Amino acid sequence: MKRMLIGQILILEGFCAKTDISSALNKQLSGDNRFIGQILISQGCLKEPQLEIALAIQALNGDYIVY
Repeated sequence: MKRMLIGQILILEGFCAKTDISSALNKQLSGDNRFIGQILISQGCLKEPQLEIALAIQALNGDYIVY
């Protein structure tokens, strides 16, 4: 099973908008070496507890259930 990308999880959980993820990815492409979660937190789009939830979901190897 393919592991879900953290950005996908953040969108599915409703923690971030697609535009927030795109902005953070563009920062990485421009040379920002931080993890995407760190960028999103610094931009005020994401809170640390939300990132922890998303990382826990990702650690479950993408076993994600949509209700």
